[in-house]
Amino acid sequence: MSLVTGSTFSGKNIATILLLTSYTIITPGKYTFQVYLDACAGGGDYVLNARRKFGGVGQDYPLVPKTTFTAAAADKAFGFSSIGVECNTNDLLSFYCLGLAGDTAVTGTAYIYLDDWVRSTTPANTFDVSATGEGGLDFNNIKNATGATTLTNITVPVATSVGNVTGNVNGSVASVTNPVTAGTVSDKTGYALSATGVDAIIDEIIEGTLTLRQSLRIIYAVLFGKSTGGGTVNVTFRDIGDAKPRVTAVVDANGNRTSMTTDGTP
Repeated sequence: MSLVTGSTFSGKNIATILLLTSYTIITPGKYTFQVYLDACAGGGDYVLNARRKFGGVGQDYPLVPKTTFTAAAADKAFGFSSIGVECNTNDLLSFYCLGLAGDTAVTGTAYIYLDDWVRSTTPANTFDVSATGEGGLDFNNIKNATGATTLTNITVPVATSVGNVTGNVNGSVASVTNPVTAGTVSDKTGYALSATGVDAIIDEIIEGTLTLRQSLRIIYAVLFGKSTGGGTVNVTFRDIGDAKPRVTAVVDANGNRTSMTTDGTP
């Protein structure tokens, strides 16, 4: 709480209700009045009452509950406080005191305080305070921001795994556990398989024990390799390097193949 204003007084007659001090609100907030009385009669009830005049005009509203201090006969000096009063700019806040019949020349001091503890600027939002006293940030103040909001000196933990993602993911993804169904990829061109990917295709078995790679070697030899035995019953087709026969065919008198021996190995 912060002291807003204070004043001393003397010779005040509070045997009937008396205005001790008033203040025109500059800063909206909750205000509290404290009064310290001396030279009191004692032996009865002393009542402190706050009143509020909205915007400084119109009705001066008494506020309840009033603060009552029951003084013993020996209590000639004491202090007590009013309730806290929420006020807006230009409100007139007044504090009245009512004592006993013998209180015709009371002295004392009056103070007005503003409750200026940290409070949310948005209703229903909160300010988190840890068990050791550190203040936290209520992200409700940020999530509905109407403009750009810059956060500095904030460490955001790295997510090591995420569930389903709807929308776009920027940057690199180390691995994906389950298969991914891709939509239309319109911003990438020139896709190419790696050597490993190509090998996986051409080393696939396509018939019997023959892979696509072996079949291509055999076909290439027949189409482009050297051959021997033409016009005979034994025709041979060699690899491009002329290192081995890829195809050895046995044919009949009509040229029909009756036996075929192939070698698709390197």
